[in-house]
Amino acid sequence: MKKHFSGETILSEGDAILYIGLILSGEVEVGRILVNGEFFLVNKLGKRNTIGIDTAYKVGHASGYYYRAVTDVEFFRIPLGDVIEAGHMNENLRSRLVTNIAIILTQENQRINTRLSILSEKSLRRRIYLYLNDKRRIYNSNSFIIPYNREEMANFLCVNRSALSKELAKMKEEGILDYYQNSFRLLK
Repeated sequence: MKKHFSGETILSEGDAILYIGLILSGEVEVGRILVNGEFFLVNKLGKRNTIGIDTAYKVGHASGYYYRAVTDVEFFRIPLGDVIEAGHMNENLRSRLVTNIAIILTQENQRINTRLSILSEKSLRRRIYLYLNDKRRIYNSNSFIIPYNREEMANFLCVNRSALSKELAKMKEEGILDYYQNSFRLLK
């Protein structure tokens, strides 16, 4: 087990990843630090999400992202060598772990493709709607909670926060959706 405190850097871009971490509690921001020092949010991870899997079979095992604890975070850690090399753990357990890694990587690939589809839209309204519609599909409900506040949502959608807030207000006024903070309900 490993614990990181709120605001603490877990990994920086380029750091060697020596383990796969399963988040047992807390929340982690994944992103990049731009040349101007700005943090660019790529994803937020919570309980049952993992870190390190994306580099498990990458030569050099270097992190491609910056990981920061949003809240206190607790990880269950498995040394990377135990996963990629036979003989360090029970082979049936290792085989199940590798299969789970493949499943996680497939899901991550789908998430990335969905985000690319959203970001390829020129219209802000269309980006918002596609993002929220994807959440509706995931939760199988017209009502759901997103993991982002407005600033983070704007960052995720690569738009200006004030423009996002104005467009959400217009969509609410037109009866397309309803929201309060990060709780949304799609009406159309």
